[in-house]
Amino acid sequence: MGITVLVDDERNLIADVVYKSGSAAMDGYPSLSDVDLLKMDHDLGPGQDGYDVLKYILHSPLGRWPLPKAVHLVTSNPVGRMRMKGLLMDAGYVFDYATGTWIR
Repeated sequence: MGITVLVDDERNLIADVVYKSGSAAMDGYPSLSDVDLLKMDHDLGPGQDGYDVLKYILHSPLGRWPLPKAVHLVTSNPVGRMRMKGLLMDAGYVFDYATGTWIR
């Protein structure tokens, strides 16, 4: 069974692995395997953007790390949500209305 990863500087949601900054997520995510669910915030503090972190995760060079099976956007920033939604759609994810997550 896979793990749940949270990338959020403020929320304390249930997850196996938590990254409180974009740089921590970009450093740590490549060492993970079998990510079932990625919970992703957009506003990660001064100068840090969840869009850039999600783009980094989804564009794994040569498949060096697995893509998350599902992504839940936990951001309350509507513009950030739309930008990340575009990344997910471009990567082949579809929105599952039953669970409120993006799945592959």
